[in-house]
Amino acid sequence: MKKTKNSISKLALLLFAIVTIPSCSSSDDATPAPFPLPIITENVWKLDNYNYARRVSIQTYSSLGNFTIVNIDSNVATANSPYTNCNLVITFNTSSIGDYTVKTQNTMFTNATLKYMHIRCQIASGNGTGAVYDSVDSNVTATITRVNGKFVVNIPNNVILTRSSNDGMVNPPANFTLTAQKVQ
Repeated sequence: MKKTKNSISKLALLLFAIVTIPSCSSSDDATPAPFPLPIITENVWKLDNYNYARRVSIQTYSSLGNFTIVNIDSNVATANSPYTNCNLVITFNTSSIGDYTVKTQNTMFTNATLKYMHIRCQIASGNGTGAVYDSVDSNVTATITRVNGKFVVNIPNNVILTRSSNDGMVNPPANFTLTAQKVQ
């Protein structure tokens, strides 16, 4: 009996301590902080201050000149008015993975054995108009790796894209600056 009384006393004391000891939080009224959203570090790119994320992509190989074409379409739900969609087309010689220098399409095709890359970006508005931008000859490098059989392109340094055509878009910029993180 004494043992049971002792156990009940200890249990009561424990319950009392749990109820009366303040919690470790600074305020009982504070709402818990939400978990931070993860920062997306792959399949994203920027045109100036406009951010895009991959929706779908296709990788094709051309036997004419041994080029690989990585065609990446952005998520159309982006809030990048007036440039709601961005299609990124990256073409390079498939001789090996590694660093490629960004050039014009003409320079890349006429020097098919060199590690050159061409970038084309097609922007579209929500009303059916758009514009096309192409890379210029530069010394900027982009890195090609291969993951699970797919080519992955990383463009950490600014690449200048110059408007090559306009399909009815009102006042599209003459140039965009592109960076891309591990697009495939």
